[in-house]
Amino acid sequence: MSVFHHRKPVAKVSGDVLVKQLSSDFSVSESRVTTLLQGAGIKVGEGILLEDLPLCREILSCSLLKFDLYKKDGTFTDTLDAQLKDFDEIYVDTAPLIHKDWFFYFLANVMPMLRRRRMRLVILEKTMEELHGLKNNNEKDREVQIRAMILPSLIKNLARKGFIRIRDTGSIGIADDHLISLFRKRGVNFNILLITQDRGLSERVVRLDDELSRGFQIPHRSLWYRLTHSGEDLDFIKKRLEVCKLEDDGSLKRLYICPSCQESYYDEMSDYPGYVPCSRCVLTHMELKKQQHEEAKKAQEIEAERNRVRQQEIDRIEAEKEKLRHTMTVGKKITYRKRRRIAACIAFALLVLLAFLLAQ
Repeated sequence: MSVFHHRKPVAKVSGDVLVKQLSSDFSVSESRVTTLLQGAGIKVGEGILLEDLPLCREILSCSLLKFDLYKKDGTFTDTLDAQLKDFDEIYVDTAPLIHKDWFFYFLANVMPMLRRRRMRLVILEKTMEELHGLKNNNEKDREVQIRAMILPSLIKNLARKGFIRIRDTGSIGIADDHLISLFRKRGVNFNILLITQDRGLSERVVRLDDELSRGFQIPHRSLWYRLTHSGEDLDFIKKRLEVCKLEDDGSLKRLYICPSCQESYYDEMSDYPGYVPCSRCVLTHMELKKQQHEEAKKAQEIEAERNRVRQQEIDRIEAEKEKLRHTMTVGKKITYRKRRRIAACIAFALLVLLAFLLAQ
């Protein structure tokens, strides 16, 4: 029995229509657009898949250094500025560079801040080597190969313009191990942010920050230094390492590790250290606290009931004692009166007997 698989039709855009639209978007000639796309392996004459349109924009943005299509409103830029302003160095790993067009959104909105603060994104030579290796890796997706091919030239152009610094430390091995080694040295003196999609690497950075924090010691300052720098406290503040991943709109999500379950999760950037309880453990803790509160309340109610019963028993015993004391008091009074009457009768009889004897 034959089984026929019906493939879903793939929507295409005419090459001429696409070239005209991209020519208008980037303000360049149509021939220039065609040349740049074909240089990246995009055959315009065969038509373009709709899903390849973002990739075509990436190719032109890389080649022309134009990122206006990826810019967002001022609120987003202000938020990004506030998140990054306190970092001395911002490193970008290989993964976010080749993960769709998310890096282009980030780059377009962070470039004004980099220019204003005279900062640079840091990309390692190891990352450049990985990009060169990915462009010829047939096991990777076609989009990844194309990004790995066009990004090195973009990085070098932005390095010449002062937006990126390519750091060469002459190390061997994989880039992840080198980043950890580098952060161990520089994390003592600099506030560092790493942007990566690699969750394993992110967890290593958070644990490294915790290790450096536990080993941090306030540096000794001479009397002369303290007198001349009396208003400066920044040297005594622990530097920090943070790690974030890129979102689809170019925003950042920071990685935290829950100290209770040791599971990592992503959330908004904050001033907290890397170890923060996750929502699941927080809920579990709240439920446990609620249960403990209910148990304590129930125990208090039981103890209060016991005290009430105990007090009732004490009151009953006291009442019986009081009643017994009252009964004994009444009995004593009655006995005392009887004794007085008997004594009076005896005295009267003695007086009568004495009078009789004296009469004779």
